[in-house]
Amino acid sequence: MIKSDWIRKENLLPFLLILSHLSSYDFYESDREAIEYGLMGTSDEDNIWFEYKLIGKKTISLRLAKDPEGNLLFYNVDFPDEMKEPMELMDYILSSFSMMPIGL
Repeated sequence: MIKSDWIRKENLLPFLLILSHLSSYDFYESDREAIEYGLMGTSDEDNIWFEYKLIGKKTISLRLAKDPEGNLLFYNVDFPDEMKEPMELMDYILSSFSMMPIGL
């Protein structure tokens, strides 16, 4: 199943941590650095995307791109069908609130 939407730039880390948890993937600082680096030069308007896979007990494939102003990140997430409800909840929370994890 594929979900496409957007998140606020400041919600990137919570977004990645939630996806990692849902896929049982051990997310490391090096993952965060690779994704932040990969986002440089992306553009949803120019159809330039960064792709990354979270391979845990379940695999989640990500495509990410910045908007022209850099305040939003557009995403396409390919995930197993049984994750539909948790993904919808995550999408609602991250598009409605500004979040930052505690202790990171």
